Amino acid sequence: MKKVLAVFGTRPEVLDLFDIVPEYDLDLMRSQQTLTDITSRILNGVGKIYDTAQPDVGLVHGDTTTTLAASLAAFYRHLAVGHVEAGLRTGDTWSPWHEELNRRLTDAVSAWHFAPTEQARQNLLNEGASADRIVLAGNSVIDALLEPAERILSDLPNFFLTTTQEYLPFIFLMSRAYLVITDSGGVQEEAPALGKPVLVTRETTERPEAVAAGTARLVGTDIGRIVSAASELLDDEYAYERMAFSTNPYSDGHACERIISALRRKSMSSPPGCRVSHQSRASTLPRPLRRLLLRQFPVEAHEPSRAAAEDIIVPEFVGVEATIPSPTPSVVTVDDIGDTDLRSA
Repeated sequence: MKKVLAVFGTRPEVLDLFDIVPEYDLDLMRSQQTLTDITSRILNGVGKIYDTAQPDVGLVHGDTTTTLAASLAAFYRHLAVGHVEAGLRTGDTWSPWHEELNRRLTDAVSAWHFAPTEQARQNLLNEGASADRIVLAGNSVIDALLEPAERILSDLPNFFLTTTQEYLPFIFLMSRAYLVITDSGGVQEEAPALGKPVLVTRETTERPEAVAAGTARLVGTDIGRIVSAASELLDDEYAYERMAFSTNPYSDGHACERIISALRRKSMSSPPGCRVSHQSRASTLPRPLRRLLLRQFPVEAHEPSRAAAEDIIVPEFVGVEATIPSPTPSVVTVDDIGDTDLRSA
């Protein structure tokens, strides 16, 4: 298959980044031109390219006027149109104007729809597109981000690109690192506990304690600042040790003990927003309590507790209600995916 690339002038500098040389450059961009002007020029210009190159498919991308006009030029010649980034919808023809109409009309004349997401695919199906003409392809902009990064970084002998790591392998890798460069909030807390200086590639942080304590430093996203800060830590042993051995402001490893201790105190039994019953009215977890991972909500155990003391009813986080016996209550935590993890205190 021969690929023919025509450039219309929207973002030609992108081609230089990928070392792409176009076969045709229509040079259509003019000052003070109207949508009618540019549509007319594209219809005529790309139409001539279609006539000369005789392609099998006219491949267009996105939702610009160029996209629509190039699609129409192909359609007028009975040429199959493939639309990359098909199916995006706001539901309002006037917002964004005029992109919403451009993508709707482009999809209407397209033979192939390359949808970036399942939602985009469903939009096309709802509008009557044939399922066998829709390809759930993902978004090519991610390819554009990752491909040059991989090409550039893979040439560095001491730079390793990895997939997303699970928690324990990630902690191991962090423990073996000399320093950490990150924009993660959690890593700003974890790395200092391992004695690793942290350079935060942000202008602000919701964890200012780390910056104040000297375990982390804000370096923003400017390449020069990042390189300068990293070089200082690599070359200046004193600067490195000053950050590595600063006191971690995020506790001493006994936070869970303090939380459990607070939950056991009578003063914590009825904070605002919690329902407290002084006599157990619900089934509670049997003792000894084993670690359970519960995915069915609401949570209810099936064996009554022998505890005669009051029960603590934990607030309803994401629809979870759990009844916990005291004076030896269990601890209920709700993670990001909505599971409830009950652990014996």
